[in-house]
Amino acid sequence: MTKRRITCLCLALLLLMPMLLSGCGKKAEKALASYTENSGSRVEAADSRVENDKYALVWSDASNRFALQLKTTGEWFYSAPMDIGLEDDGSAPVIVSYIQPDAQSTTTVYGSKDCLALDTEEIKTYSSERIENGFRAVYSFVDAQIAVTVEYLLGDNGLEIRIPVDGLQENDNRIVEIKLAPFMASVGNNNGSYMMVPSGSGALIYAERSSKVKEYYEAVYGGDASEPLNSQKRIQSQVYLPVFGTMNKGNNTGMVGIIEGGADCAMIYAQTGGTTDYSAAYTSFLIRSKEKVVYNETGHSKQTGTRYSDTVTSDEYLSVRYIPLSANGGDDITYNGMAKCYRDYLLGRGYLQSRPESTPALSVNILGSTQITESLFGVPYQSDVAVTTLEQTRKIVSELKELLGDKGMLVTLEGYGQGGLANTEIGGGFKLSGTVGNKKDLAALVAYAEENGIVLSMDYELAQFQNSGSGIQVGQDSVMCMSTLKAQLYTYNMSTGLAKDQDLIWYLLTRGQLTTVMDKAIASVNKHNIGALSIGSLNRLVYSDFRTEGYAAMSYFGRDVEALLQKASENGLLVVADDANAYVAINADYVTEVPMHSTRFSIFDEDIPFYSLVFQGYVPMTTAAINMAVNPCDTYLQAVATGMTLQFTLCDSLHESTQFDADTAFVSSRYVDWKDEIAAMVEESADLYNKVGNQSIVRYEREGDVSVTEFENGLIVYVNYADEAVTYDGIELAANSFIYR
Repeated sequence: MTKRRITCLCLALLLLMPMLLSGCGKKAEKALASYTENSGSRVEAADSRVENDKYALVWSDASNRFALQLKTTGEWFYSAPMDIGLEDDGSAPVIVSYIQPDAQSTTTVYGSKDCLALDTEEIKTYSSERIENGFRAVYSFVDAQIAVTVEYLLGDNGLEIRIPVDGLQENDNRIVEIKLAPFMASVGNNNGSYMMVPSGSGALIYAERSSKVKEYYEAVYGGDASEPLNSQKRIQSQVYLPVFGTMNKGNNTGMVGIIEGGADCAMIYAQTGGTTDYSAAYTSFLIRSKEKVVYNETGHSKQTGTRYSDTVTSDEYLSVRYIPLSANGGDDITYNGMAKCYRDYLLGRGYLQSRPESTPALSVNILGSTQITESLFGVPYQSDVAVTTLEQTRKIVSELKELLGDKGMLVTLEGYGQGGLANTEIGGGFKLSGTVGNKKDLAALVAYAEENGIVLSMDYELAQFQNSGSGIQVGQDSVMCMSTLKAQLYTYNMSTGLAKDQDLIWYLLTRGQLTTVMDKAIASVNKHNIGALSIGSLNRLVYSDFRTEGYAAMSYFGRDVEALLQKASENGLLVVADDANAYVAINADYVTEVPMHSTRFSIFDEDIPFYSLVFQGYVPMTTAAINMAVNPCDTYLQAVATGMTLQFTLCDSLHESTQFDADTAFVSSRYVDWKDEIAAMVEESADLYNKVGNQSIVRYEREGDVSVTEFENGLIVYVNYADEAVTYDGIELAANSFIYR
């Protein structure tokens, strides 16, 4: 079922896309151009209108605004609501935060009131000009001595708004963050409108009128993992997709924003309430890396500030594409339509391709070994201990295969290398841990999987490590912060997600070595004739690196990881990705551990399965591990509702040191405790998965405890999450059950 990615690889060389291939080679550091006041000279736009067959773009120099028209319906979409004045922050086409020399906090300026002379018709510090397919505007902030160039380009698929990084200017003050077109995707309050943000599985924020502004912001792809520990926080999910949207019920329109250039350093914002009658979702770009510093410490008190890098992102453009939706034009303006819009965008560019012929009925992640602390003559040392040997693994797999019959199964081996799940060495040393068995045992498992049509994958942790080994040295091959200190990570409990503060011992592999370790992983998996691999936390991480030139502000991370996946594919291997960011998901043959909920911030009004709506039917996906969930029944029912394969994390036995250890998930993953539950769930859902495994979702709705999913082939699934029976649309649904027809 290997996908052919040659088309995608070629497109990556031609298209500017944050997720696509750039290679892992060394890149030059980038600094911004010096500010010049002639940026503010007036340049008349040759023509105030640009159009193609689908859209018209109209520019107004006088108001520093633009409007996008959908020609099929005649509807207009404005860069800011017309009743928001130029003096209001929301009308600004760009909002720039900068830091002054020796300052401990940033200052913000606005590309409307701070670039326009509001009491006259004269434009003092702003200029625009006509370019091919659009307009270019320069926003010059004289007092701050900074300038930002923005290009507005009309295409066949909406409006691209982009910032050429080479067009940014500064002197002593340093640009830190740029918010772009904050009211392009705006909706009226209190009319049933909402904003969709891709936090985890996805979430809705209802537009409402209130005196207090409510604001959401979250880093795309989880933010910079290399930031010093005192600035990190652990949340239960992250933003995996570079897309957001709004549904305006007042005029039956919607807007989808897709972050194209610079997604690695992007943030997604949403705000509602306040003095205006509008809510909005938008994007910003953090063009510099940062770290917390202590600048004044007296006794037991200390004051901290933020230090920013001298160099900026190496991206050529920071850009967002806006695609309007209209119910009058036949579009679905709900989050279902937003998911279809984003999926069509990916399909149109070759990032998603052919559908899978079939999807596995079951996916299991089997835990091999971990490390424990032992003592010799009172001296503690770390030792591997098996929780599932290779022989035990084969027994588990064979029992599950007997249960499944001719149905497919995906098996991922995690923690079978040296150091096990502790990831003491990069890639587990690319050698088996002696506690799980030997090469002969592995060969027997591989042969069994091949004979029985089981997809077997080996997981290699290629980003996080604790000790030197496999040709990687902590001293010279770990990521370095701006302060020249090695970046360190918290370690987290698999089950609870809580940080283990006493174990601050993981390092990040310098980005210049990623290709080297990927080559070793490919060689290792091929040596053992295993047909698939996973690359551990690289599926969901982004990070800066000041040891390798050119990687400030997480530059090109998604593209570099995609290059690694392309290399695996070119070597004939399947890619299995868990908890995957978008640039991984579009290159994976299987995506496991799909996010099942959002980050659950208080501003969210409703969780939605947006991630699943985008990829279902095109990429085989699994739930999060059902047996590791707080509510396994709900997770199982969510899988049924969205057509995803059932996922379990399993081990065979518990070493005496792990039986009562609250910092492990082993107690929740014993196969013997779950095999009957697995059998029951597989038997109950197998027929449904056979019908919808490769079908996209047309409509998903949830009302109270009942969800309704309509698949492309017309099949409809009704799920009752309640602990009591309900009647929905005349259909009797037992407690915690589903019906499909």
